[in-house]
Amino acid sequence: MTDELLRDLEQPVKNWIKTFPKFDRLLGGGLGSDQLLIIGARPSVGKTSFALNLALNAMLDNQNLTVELFSLEMSAKQNLRRLNSMVSQIPLNNWKNPAVRMNDRQKEKARATIQTIAGLNFLCNDSITNIEQIAHVIQQHATSYGATNYLPIVDHIQLVESDDFKLDPRHALEKVSRRLKQLTQELHIPLIALSQLNRAVDARQSKEPYLSDLRETGSIEQDANIVAFLWCDEDGSPVLNCSVKKNRDGELGTVKLYFERDTQRMVEVKNSDHQTA
Repeated sequence: MTDELLRDLEQPVKNWIKTFPKFDRLLGGGLGSDQLLIIGARPSVGKTSFALNLALNAMLDNQNLTVELFSLEMSAKQNLRRLNSMVSQIPLNNWKNPAVRMNDRQKEKARATIQTIAGLNFLCNDSITNIEQIAHVIQQHATSYGATNYLPIVDHIQLVESDDFKLDPRHALEKVSRRLKQLTQELHIPLIALSQLNRAVDARQSKEPYLSDLRETGSIEQDANIVAFLWCDEDGSPVLNCSVKKNRDGELGTVKLYFERDTQRMVEVKNSDHQTA
């Protein structure tokens, strides 16, 4: 470890996974190895869309990166529709019945976008829900693609099943959280897990979440290297706050994102006038 620290003084880190520029700066340069990033939000705020935007930005920045989404809430086809909507800027609603809802110009653009997305190293696994099955796939793919070129995303952590069916929900979630953290350390990879928040957020005048709002247990907060929350100042606002509330190796702070809900695309806000980057 001493030798590695001395080498780090001379050799810049080049294998950060880049997502959003301002968010990356808070993380100290981007997502790095051995990091468990928890993204928490109340339902329908946009945490899955945020994760897909992170994934898309990362894959476009690094053509060698493979992102694997373990989707326990939506099908692979639903997630691919979202990605295609983001890239094409064709409303997501049109992708649900494109033969009828898209005009000829949109269909031409959609065909090109589908090929673009197909050229990215994006895997969507919607068929397994057990933590040990998920861990097995992550171990295989981290070895195949290389630790610095693989990013797994779990959507979401409360839906992952423990292999011990005797455990109550709280202890089962603790086991899942701890297993995900172990994977980052064993394989030297970053891992993103989405998390629901408890209802206490809805009862407060300010909708800003805190670490204590992580649902079911404090083990998620304990295991995570980074915890970020998504929330809106006002219901229905297109501007999301992405607040980093825990960061073992970087800064705390808030990044504002403009959420184009019809296409699921998110871009960073430049200033208070909500200009987008």
